[in-house]
Amino acid sequence: MDKVSAVELLSRYLSEKLSKELRVSHSMSEDVSDMARMYLSNSRVKDYSFSKLGNGFYLGEIRDGERNGVGFYYWNPSAGEDYTKGSLYMGGWRNGNKQGEGFHFQSSGVCIHGEYVNDKLHCDHAHVVSGAIDFEGAFNNGHLVSVLCSNASFDYTNADGTKVSYDKERDRITTQEDKKQGCVILIVAIVVVILLLRMC
Repeated sequence: MDKVSAVELLSRYLSEKLSKELRVSHSMSEDVSDMARMYLSNSRVKDYSFSKLGNGFYLGEIRDGERNGVGFYYWNPSAGEDYTKGSLYMGGWRNGNKQGEGFHFQSSGVCIHGEYVNDKLHCDHAHVVSGAIDFEGAFNNGHLVSVLCSNASFDYTNADGTKVSYDKERDRITTQEDKKQGCVILIVAIVVVILLLRMC
């Protein structure tokens, strides 16, 4: 693969994502299109570096031997021929880490638009689309901390693998730890009630 075929793959990948997976969010589709047009313009691409990285590649700006500036990092863990099964980050970089505004298309179908700090989503307002779920939330160091608006209740996996659930009716996020604590409190309450009933 070379720079020209990388640009073609990125264009096909983004076109596929926009036409199929991001149908639910017109505003995100427009944002992705605008950034892709800007980053893939001929005047910028001619100055980009291209390098293979494991099962993927990086196309973008490099300074001091690291990804710095803007660029695309595409990787396909299965190393198959189906380019739509891979993951893509398009956005800002600093010292090889995601930094600044970017779009992260995960192979699972999740698309995230937000600000990154040291490779983690960290901002007051990120937009996440996953299938029919479309929500905006605040993230701290890769963790969802609040939901600003959502079209439904959902489960979400943070960057470190911890799972959280959002209940739209109650407008509340709970973690697995919250659920465990709730169970412990319920068990203690039941034991107390049983003891009190035996004393009567």
